[in-house]
Amino acid sequence: MKCPHCDYEHGWSGEFLKCIEGQEGKFYKSLVQMQRDSDNYRGMKDTIDLYGCPSCFKTFIDKD
Repeated sequence: MKCPHCDYEHGWSGEFLKCIEGQEGKFYKSLVQMQRDSDNYRGMKDTIDLYGCPSCFKTFIDKD
């Protein structure tokens, strides 16, 4: 995963095709998921995770 704010990287890198060990460690994952109504089915929800960067401490959405 790569931070869109400061370019800190930890974990699998599709760019380099290898696992990168960042100096600050793993990204933080929020316990709360963000969600919205789905366009496909009535009553269904689209959910996505919110992550925090251990380097710059900013949050972002990452779609795995």
